[in-house]
Amino acid sequence: MKTLSSKAAAAGLCTALALLGVAPATILVAAPTTTQTFTNSSGLTIQDEAANGEATNAVSQTLNVSGIGSITNITFTFTNFTTPNPDDLDFLLVAPNGTTNFEFMSDAGGTVSQNAANSVTGLTIVISDAGASALSDNGPLTSGTFQPGDYTPFSPETGASWGGGATGLTINHAQSTGTATFASVFTGVNASGTWTLYAADDLREGDGSVSTIGSWSLTITGAPVPEPGTWAMLTAGGVALLPLLRRRHRRNRQMA
Repeated sequence: MKTLSSKAAAAGLCTALALLGVAPATILVAAPTTTQTFTNSSGLTIQDEAANGEATNAVSQTLNVSGIGSITNITFTFTNFTTPNPDDLDFLLVAPNGTTNFEFMSDAGGTVSQNAANSVTGLTIVISDAGASALSDNGPLTSGTFQPGDYTPFSPETGASWGGGATGLTINHAQSTGTATFASVFTGVNASGTWTLYAADDLREGDGSVSTIGSWSLTITGAPVPEPGTWAMLTAGGVALLPLLRRRHRRNRQMA
């Protein structure tokens, strides 16, 4: 059994309304935006950089998003963020299309590795373009809402630096390494699908240090994607208008 696509259903209903002399805008209102939060609660462990490079110890996790189309705003949240060396950590977010990406946090929270004053435990960090200030470069990190910050002191990471599915990507860096923001990178991108977070320790301490994150979340605002049942209702509404169209057509012929 064939079913109408969402575009076909909407087009059919609009055509039917137009034939009745009714402007679709008088019946169909613009769809509001929706804001939803999606969370990966499986926990994330980041090992000290291996002797043969950052890409070797980079880890990744995925997060499935549904019900949202074109993005208008996005924020990222870490919960239970714990690390002895925050200045060693880098984070890269890749959209479901596999190419749109943002290195939103790198080398923040301290200037000297293995400095006990930089160590943090159990933080909740919200990273948003709307933060009052950027993530601290020199540290210490604290719980709160901050703008993205990428303070790579060496050559900026490339796709090869991350390895895995990020190999070959052209990386978009936040200030001060770059100028990218969540808005400049993700606005207009389709949110639905599988997002990937890459995390890595980019400086080998040789002390076996481990960083952990309890969970991470994406809060996304964008155009809602109608469920199949919604389009079925629209299609049914268009079908229900057919008798009216036939009566109108007969009346017009009689008056001609």
